[in-house]
Amino acid sequence: MLILELTFTAAPERLAARPELDRILDADPYYRTPGVEVTRIREWVPVVGAMR
Repeated sequence: MLILELTFTAAPERLAARPELDRILDADPYYRTPGVEVTRIREWVPVVGAMR
Protein backbone atom coordinates (compact mmCIF):
# COMPACT_ATOMS: atom_id res chain seq x y z
CA MET A 1 0.00 0.00 0.00
CA LEU A 2 1.25 3.45 -0.84
CA ILE A 3 0.56 6.75 0.87
CA LEU A 4 0.71 9.92 -1.16
CA GLU A 5 1.97 12.58 1.21
CA LEU A 6 1.16 16.16 0.29
CA THR A 7 1.85 19.52 1.88
CA PHE A 8 -0.94 22.07 1.68
CA THR A 9 -1.02 25.84 1.99
CA ALA A 10 -3.92 28.25 2.08
CA ALA A 11 -3.31 29.27 -1.55
CA PRO A 12 -6.61 30.29 -3.15
CA GLU A 13 -5.78 28.26 -6.27
CA ARG A 14 -5.49 25.09 -4.19
CA LEU A 15 -8.72 25.73 -2.37
CA ALA A 16 -10.51 26.42 -5.66
CA ALA A 17 -9.21 23.13 -7.10
CA ARG A 18 -10.62 20.94 -4.31
CA PRO A 19 -13.68 19.88 -6.35
CA GLU A 20 -11.14 18.36 -8.75
CA LEU A 21 -10.84 15.40 -6.35
CA ASP A 22 -14.39 14.32 -7.17
CA ARG A 23 -13.55 14.40 -10.88
CA ILE A 24 -10.39 12.34 -10.29
CA LEU A 25 -12.31 9.73 -8.34
CA ASP A 26 -15.08 9.64 -10.94
CA ALA A 27 -12.62 9.37 -13.85
CA ASP A 28 -10.52 6.54 -12.37
CA PRO A 29 -12.28 3.20 -12.87
CA TYR A 30 -10.39 1.68 -9.94
CA TYR A 31 -12.59 3.54 -7.48
CA ARG A 32 -15.73 2.11 -9.11
CA THR A 33 -14.45 -1.49 -9.20
CA PRO A 34 -16.46 -4.01 -7.15
CA GLY A 35 -14.64 -4.54 -3.88
CA VAL A 36 -13.30 -0.97 -3.73
CA GLU A 37 -15.10 1.64 -1.66
CA VAL A 38 -13.91 5.10 -0.70
CA THR A 39 -15.29 5.29 2.81
CA ARG A 40 -13.70 8.55 3.88
CA ILE A 41 -11.30 11.22 2.67
CA ARG A 42 -9.44 12.81 5.52
CA GLU A 43 -6.24 14.51 6.47
CA TRP A 44 -3.44 12.08 7.25
CA VAL A 45 -2.01 12.77 10.70
CA PRO A 46 1.00 10.61 11.63
CA VAL A 47 1.06 9.21 15.14
CA VAL A 48 4.84 9.37 15.52
CA GLY A 49 7.57 11.39 13.87
CA ALA A 50 9.16 14.77 13.99
CA MET A 51 7.07 17.88 13.52
CA ARG A 52 8.36 20.17 10.78
